[in-house]
Amino acid sequence: MLETNCHFSHEVAQGGKALSLKSFFFCKLTTVLTSQRYNRTTAANTPTIIATSGGLKRGRYSELEFGALINYAIEISNSKRRRPVITFINTANGDSRYLQALLSEAGQAANVETRHFSLFPMPNVDNVLQYLLDSDVIWVGGGSVANLLALWRLHQLPEALHTAWQSGIVLGGVSAGSLCWHVGGTTDSFGPCVKCCNPTFALLQTVSDFCLYLMESITTPNLNVDPNFKRW
Repeated sequence: MLETNCHFSHEVAQGGKALSLKSFFFCKLTTVLTSQRYNRTTAANTPTIIATSGGLKRGRYSELEFGALINYAIEISNSKRRRPVITFINTANGDSRYLQALLSEAGQAANVETRHFSLFPMPNVDNVLQYLLDSDVIWVGGGSVANLLALWRLHQLPEALHTAWQSGIVLGGVSAGSLCWHVGGTTDSFGPCVKCCNPTFALLQTVSDFCLYLMESITTPNLNVDPNFKRW
């Protein structure tokens, strides 16, 4: 399953299609030039998003541990640091300090430097772009994707994340933190009735699989769908 997800992530990160050799080298050149512009010494081979949801699991000695997806993201980031740097963005759950503490504990167990970018009650760094560019991996947490997108746009975070992506920092997340990269998907951000949220961040020119399934379901009589389901 992990191998399938990883292969899928590389394809959709380039617009939903497998890369031709020419496209691969163009993306590689873009990554190298962007990395050099911002003095980054390590980068993924191409702009990469882990286009699936997950990354954490229940720990053996702690509440949370890094799962296979986060470990894979760190691996393909080509980090040369003794302790790779992962930046968590938990805007969708209000930058919960409790969750941040659990993630820091998980990072310590994995020998990974864990940092947190917060917007509540205000941005916790002066230079947002530079803070993100100092990462090897950026992982976005779950919660309300609608609130996440509204705050990101207010603080010009999409532009900073786009630059980070182009410079070879691996992006990924869970739940709202995975939906946000697509052009659309399903969310309960507006209430218990699930709706399709569109548009989202749209670094990936795809709609999340679950949203496509629901769209197909409401036009297929043989499939059972919640009658309260509405498009948004």
